[in-house]
Amino acid sequence: MKRDYIKLNLSNAWTQSDCVYVMGYAFVDDRYLSSQNLVDFFSCVTTIDEFSQNLKRLNGIFSVIICRENFVVAAIDTTRLYPIFYSYVDGIWNITDNPYLLLSQQSTISSNSLEQMRNSFAVLEGNTLVEGIYQIKPGSIIRFLENGLTENYKYFHYNVARKEVISGEKSQLLFVLKQAVKRLVQKADGRQIVVPMSAGYDSRIILCLLKEHGYKNVLTYTMGSNVESSEVHIASKVANILGYPHFQIDLNLVGEELDFSDFNNYVMYEGALTNFCWCEEYACVKWLQKRSLLNEDAIFVPGHAGDFFAGSHLAKSLITEHSSMSALVYGILFNNFEANRGFKTSYIREEFNSLKTYGDYPPSLYNAFVFTNRLTHFITNSARAFTFFGYEVVMPLWDLDFLQFMRRLPMQQLHHCALYNECVEVVFEKYNVNFSKKKLPVSVYRKQYIKNVLSVFLPSILLSKLKKSTIDVLGGWHLANILCKDFTYYANKSAKPYSINSALTEWYIGSVIKLLNKD
Repeated sequence: MKRDYIKLNLSNAWTQSDCVYVMGYAFVDDRYLSSQNLVDFFSCVTTIDEFSQNLKRLNGIFSVIICRENFVVAAIDTTRLYPIFYSYVDGIWNITDNPYLLLSQQSTISSNSLEQMRNSFAVLEGNTLVEGIYQIKPGSIIRFLENGLTENYKYFHYNVARKEVISGEKSQLLFVLKQAVKRLVQKADGRQIVVPMSAGYDSRIILCLLKEHGYKNVLTYTMGSNVESSEVHIASKVANILGYPHFQIDLNLVGEELDFSDFNNYVMYEGALTNFCWCEEYACVKWLQKRSLLNEDAIFVPGHAGDFFAGSHLAKSLITEHSSMSALVYGILFNNFEANRGFKTSYIREEFNSLKTYGDYPPSLYNAFVFTNRLTHFITNSARAFTFFGYEVVMPLWDLDFLQFMRRLPMQQLHHCALYNECVEVVFEKYNVNFSKKKLPVSVYRKQYIKNVLSVFLPSILLSKLKKSTIDVLGGWHLANILCKDFTYYANKSAKPYSINSALTEWYIGSVIKLLNKD
């Protein structure tokens, strides 16, 4: 029975039975669970320990709420694809998947969250842009108590202690990758799989392993403005060799022929008081739908975020297994958040100190910060563009077994993604798609690091000119000019945008301010 201090307001995408509410899917010991089966998995849970142990066994993308007498808890998986929001008003906890339902006449923008969003393009720490409205952190549990109190638990963390670090074998990693795609094939069950492609390794390994499983109902596409560019050219070549249809989407050519009438609804859905909106994915789905290329039950399978788990951020930020706390802090400040101009080192250091509870091996600790504060709030949020249109999403390179394997690797196997690249290149050789990445010398990363440091001290107007002078390969600025037509309304009331991400962030912030009538 629901407690009288709890009010749930959930969309019809949730499955509910008795006191348990679930969204999404998961595997438990290779058994596929969704809808009622996933509800049943939690049906006997009555304690935090039971809840945590069940969550640790789940491998998938999901959110869950249990609302029993004297036991009200909620949790989301590590991807944050299905966020949960809550507020406490007049003695009642309000829990929902739609944060706008929590707004009131008294709602105000949080100055701390506003600063944080402008610096990272997302609101972190379980907050939102609005005072008094909160979100559940990825991989976390919240227990709701009377009198506005909560208990917070973390059932998944990415970092490890030095003694837990262990070398891996290519054969082990390949097995983990194959199992992840095997679960994808089991879930898809013949449905159309749509893979956004780049020239990189992540989408390529997914396609190769789908080919190995004999999966035929696959569609691929690549964003790009030049068919001769390496991104589009290599992606197209890989797809053609594997026998999968591939489409180039030149967003610089997108215009009024596509129906963008629901764009404002999309922005509010993906923004959810916490994030800027990715407009490229939105336009790509529109482009594919316009040409009747998508089945109604299609599953989108982005390659997030294999390169990160493989160690790419470590080399770019010059992190080693002996890096000091200061090196970790400045690596985050200057190489992870494009809009780092106001990010305070004290916050970064405080977050690192909090994460050290779960392990202090420098590469692992650094990756844990990025995982917790960038990937789960910023990168995976782009996949919500697909859920907006009603499509399911599966991310094989976010598979729990893959994460558990990669998080324990030593620095020498993470440096330049050494083990991951060696492993996937074996598969690429088998399918004749081994178009190798060029390994950049450390000096290149060092020069870029210095540029990032210098950019912090450049005026926004100069940054804007420098950014816009580069080739708009993905067509981001072009789309922004079409979609965010009233952005200039906020131009004199906010920080000047110096990149497409900055522009879209300011546009969304302005939309929220307008919604609250606080402009």
